[in-house]
Amino acid sequence: MSSPDLNLAAFLPELLLGAAALVALLSGALSREARFVGPLSSVLLLAAIVAWWQADPAAVSFGGQYGGDGTAYFARGLFLVTALVLTFLAAGGRALVKARHAEFLSLLYISALGMMVMSAAQNFAIIFLGLETMSIPLYVMAAYERTDSASIEAGVKYFLYGAFASAFFVYGMALLFLSAGTLDIPRVYAAAHAPVAITGLLLILVGLAFKVAAVPFHMWAPDAYSGAPTLVTAFFAIAPKAAGFLALVRWVATANHVAGSEGTVALCSALAFLTILGGNLGALVQSRLKRMLAYSSVAHAGYLLLALVAPDSGGTQALLFYLVAYAVMTLGAFVVLLVYERDGGAATYDEISGRGYQRPALSLCMTVFMVSLAGLPGTIGFIGKLQIFKSAVLSGHVILVIVAVTGTLVSVAYYLRVVVYLYMRGESDRALTASPRVWAVAALLLAAGTVILGVFPEILWPALASLGSAGSVDSTWAGP
Repeated sequence: MSSPDLNLAAFLPELLLGAAALVALLSGALSREARFVGPLSSVLLLAAIVAWWQADPAAVSFGGQYGGDGTAYFARGLFLVTALVLTFLAAGGRALVKARHAEFLSLLYISALGMMVMSAAQNFAIIFLGLETMSIPLYVMAAYERTDSASIEAGVKYFLYGAFASAFFVYGMALLFLSAGTLDIPRVYAAAHAPVAITGLLLILVGLAFKVAAVPFHMWAPDAYSGAPTLVTAFFAIAPKAAGFLALVRWVATANHVAGSEGTVALCSALAFLTILGGNLGALVQSRLKRMLAYSSVAHAGYLLLALVAPDSGGTQALLFYLVAYAVMTLGAFVVLLVYERDGGAATYDEISGRGYQRPALSLCMTVFMVSLAGLPGTIGFIGKLQIFKSAVLSGHVILVIVAVTGTLVSVAYYLRVVVYLYMRGESDRALTASPRVWAVAALLLAAGTVILGVFPEILWPALASLGSAGSVDSTWAGP
């Protein structure tokens, strides 16, 4: 492969993120305090974001096997911004990870790098490489609090389930290569429509469905969410899910060519139905907040799966918009939980009772996030669901949309239950603890974004719509 084929200039954001991970890792090894790791890493991340912003969305790297479409461009920006926001949140609350701040950041950046690779790759082998690069740091991050048995349990369970899912993915790749003679996604399109290729794609789907916590592959989510440190849980909730769905966009395009669109739509519809139903019912009966958010995350995966059944009716554009919406409102909810935990606990509904009077500004932000997650009008969550439901209706999946709307109505009960406990269960007598200002600022900015983008979605929608429609997988260069 010649140097022009590599086109490392188009890969510059990933290189800078890798440099940030290396800086964080070396800083942690050379100094236990690592005081400057946050600023140095932030500078590299900002440089990576600038490089991404100036890049051509159609640029490809590594002989055409990486990048080249709007979905890949969106993914790279989303994970860079997420890594930068988590850097500020972690720096503001260093007691959360004690003296291992630098190691935490290195794991965060390596995982984000894997997500970028997984989402932008045009080859199933590279997607798997990104998936494992993403997952291994996540297993460690889940068990990051080594003195907390719940955190250790979360890491072990996540690792075991993850290894099981990875085995399905690898076996699926082997069968796909046996049938097509290649793992390049555009070239797989030309493969014979053999049962071997279809079986391989089904096994790959199992691996990806695990990452997005789709029913019945969601069993890891409640334990991992509740046992991991809350900052790690926030990362779990938004980033791996986004990476999994962006990889699923490529899987759907491949399956449509190999197995036919009817079978692909039927399979995605079944997964969406089970995931919406299982996630909402599971969240409804929870008494612990992080487990409730884990099951609600499963339900949101069902709404995102609904977008995959309508790629020709604006489903891809709606998927990108909803990924941004879900990231904003979910990250905001976990940031407020961080503050509540500092005040003495936020494990159950009872522990947040009356917090609305003690922390009025942050509790108002939490109310905004819960209302948006429930999909009520005036929020970004409402616009995101509206776009997904619209695309599904236009593609003829009316019954599935009725199921999704019913699930949304059910979700109102457990989301507004949080608001009830904040304001309608009497005042709390817990003593307040000083929290990092960056947490409060982040919560306020995310709440403002939730409302502003809900009232004025045209700020974001045209750009995401153009990325979702331009340079799709079907038109990606097939390589040399």
